[in-house]
Amino acid sequence: MIESKKRAAIFDMDGVLVVNMKYHEEAFYEFGRRHGIEITPEFFHKNITGSTNELIMPRIFGNQISSHEIKLMADEKEAIYRDMYLPHLKATDGLIEYLEFLKTNHIGMAVASNAPMENIRFIADALNLDTYFSHMLNGESVVNPKPAPDMFLKCAQLLGASPIDSVVFEDAPGGIRGTHAAGMRAVALLTSHDKSELIDAHLYVNDFTDKRLYDFWK
Repeated sequence: MIESKKRAAIFDMDGVLVVNMKYHEEAFYEFGRRHGIEITPEFFHKNITGSTNELIMPRIFGNQISSHEIKLMADEKEAIYRDMYLPHLKATDGLIEYLEFLKTNHIGMAVASNAPMENIRFIADALNLDTYFSHMLNGESVVNPKPAPDMFLKCAQLLGASPIDSVVFEDAPGGIRGTHAAGMRAVALLTSHDKSELIDAHLYVNDFTDKRLYDFWK
């Protein structure tokens, strides 16, 4: 049994709890086609990956788009994504076993994702994640979403853990930067980016079957 000191495990969702980024990418391409706009892979990786819909939609449609239109467009894109991903939805390999380990050892768990709450609930309900996570935060939960450290710090506060006793599981460069800014340790999942893009993570893994993840808490 791990010592009783309060610790926190904070998980990004897309690319971490589920390996779904290719479905988000395909959903953006389909979304663009429906609006007569070509979204290229180059545009996707430069302007969309790791960002929020509030920032993404003006990049696609121009700064004249209203906040109401942004919400409508974002809802449409996310509905496309959920329809595409639903037949393929599954937890990242080893995830549920790892969450069980954390739960057994009384390590608090939270989700910190820039995704819309509808998408977080979509994944959480499908995988029964409420069993493990006491808090699920998204970009609207803080003033500054990722890559700012605010969401990570709020998760740790809610879980009663200090930053130094908190570990963040991320797959994106911005998330790793935010983890460092929060004074937390970072575990990088190599599901969406190359190791060279995820600078100074404390541990690099392909999925949650990596046994080093269990030793990480000793």
